Amino acid sequence: DGRGGSHHHSRRCCCRSRCARFSITVGSVGKRAKHASYSNVGAAVLVTAPGGDDEYAENHFGGHSGSCSDIGVGTSYATPVVSGVVALMLEANPLLSWRDVQGVLATTSTKNDPFDAGWTANGAGLHHNDKYGFGLVDAAAAVAASRSWGSLGPERSVAIRSPNGVRLPVPDDGSTVHSRISVTADDGAAAALVLEWVYVYLELDHSSRGDLEISLTSPAGTQSLLIPGPRPEDSSAAGMLWKLTTVRSWGESAVGNWTISLTDHTRDTMQGAGTAVLESWWVVLYGHDSLGAPAADVTCATKIMLYGAEAVQYSRMGVFTRQEGEEHNGRPVYQNPQGQYLFYWPSGRWQVGSSTSTAATSVRDRLEYDGALCPTDVPVWEAYGSSGWSSAYG
Repeated sequence: DGRGGSHHHSRRCCCRSRCARFSITVGSVGKRAKHASYSNVGAAVLVTAPGGDDEYAENHFGGHSGSCSDIGVGTSYATPVVSGVVALMLEANPLLSWRDVQGVLATTSTKNDPFDAGWTANGAGLHHNDKYGFGLVDAAAAVAASRSWGSLGPERSVAIRSPNGVRLPVPDDGSTVHSRISVTADDGAAAALVLEWVYVYLELDHSSRGDLEISLTSPAGTQSLLIPGPRPEDSSAAGMLWKLTTVRSWGESAVGNWTISLTDHTRDTMQGAGTAVLESWWVVLYGHDSLGAPAADVTCATKIMLYGAEAVQYSRMGVFTRQEGEEHNGRPVYQNPQGQYLFYWPSGRWQVGSSTSTAATSVRDRLEYDGALCPTDVPVWEAYGSSGWSSAYG
């Protein structure tokens, strides 16, 4: 869990093993669904759940040792809520992997406290807030999505290192310096990579790590504040390897320029301390292969027929007609007579939903094409899960 936010100057989710991609970092909200005073913040917070806050610390009762007693507040109560939701998700779809679980939570959580200035929409259309992650966990939505969720497939990773000998000075005068790494489509699996987690490693000589503000900007322009700036952590070992993590680029493409920005906010007065130096840095990009059909596969189609085996999905079947002039994430939008939309979702899948902002059922094209603009054979699409969905071009 992420307790410790009352010391906000020294508690941001970074350089901590609990912010590794194998775990779910849970924040906490009070009764009014706003940030709890004790809850950590950071670019690696995935989701938030109710855990109470000091304003309602009294009369917060629970069973303990056969009696009813005041149990207080904390992320120790928020985290089990998320664990319970995950249990329901796995009951609905036992085939979910740990990464699938995170993907469901990231795409179904609710944007609580919507007027908080910390909300940012990333390049994949997902909203993230350092206080709340992707939002307040929504059990009903998570379970519903789990039923039709398909595996993200094997985890892919791409490591890109800065050129040797960066040796970028970081002056302690409040100015910001930048270093850039470019990821191209020729960098192995990067071209088809849909991001989940991003790890940043810094070889950085600095005597007062608490003076630094460090942020990462993705190719889509999404900024992750990895270290927030002045805080009372005075010393760090020379040549220390810094490991920082973020989920804020979930669903984005890996290709493009990644920029690290460093600012030293406090003039160093320690005896013998000199200007900090960024010796080198690299990113490790974790994610999955893009599962969506390329734009050329459907750009020529005016109609797509979608059908499946589950009665509950009948309204999402039938013939979907292309809506002229409408696009979503660079792909055409289709609609059936029942008012359901077929559209491209930022995570790299085609989806069916009541609007282009609501992903209800995933569809994946499993065919390989010969490069023709319109396939001559009728391609078959199948949905995730057990529904046996498929579709055909018209």
